[in-house]
Amino acid sequence: MAVVGGGDTAMEEAQTLAKFAKKVYLIHRRDTFKASKIMQERVINNPKIEVILNAAITEIIGDNKVEAVELGTRKLLVDGVFVAIGHKPDTELVKDILKLNGKGYVLTTGTKAIETAKLLNGLIVDGTKEQFDLSFQSMTSVPGIFAAGDCVDYIYRQAGTAAGMGIAAALDVAKWLELKSI
Repeated sequence: MAVVGGGDTAMEEAQTLAKFAKKVYLIHRRDTFKASKIMQERVINNPKIEVILNAAITEIIGDNKVEAVELGTRKLLVDGVFVAIGHKPDTELVKDILKLNGKGYVLTTGTKAIETAKLLNGLIVDGTKEQFDLSFQSMTSVPGIFAAGDCVDYIYRQAGTAAGMGIAAALDVAKWLELKSI
């Protein structure tokens, strides 16, 4: 397997894949990593992970599946390529409508509860008192607007959790609409 990136996400992906793959190549275009020192140490000390610095994939080779990657003059035989170069939520459309956190993710009652739990008094954030309807975990700062998946989830960022969040949001919407029609 090949993992592309140099941050914590790439390090986590490489370690996870090393549990299942015979060999993992961690390919990074720079000579140093952005990942935390502890993550770097774990990857460097893993005998199943080979770190390749100052390199970039120039070609992915294979007809119906990945068979190899080209790194300039070096060719690596791999069965898959994972690009782990960070994550930016696509929330530009709602940035002026909904409350976002510092990384640009939509705040919902559920995510707000996580952030609030980290604060001492849990009521004041950024100097302002914020109100969220605690009846609906997927409701945003605007009543009647619900959010789920990659624009909300900054912890797991997985398709399975996004699907689960989507189901929960659909159930919240149905409950909210039912209460509004009473």
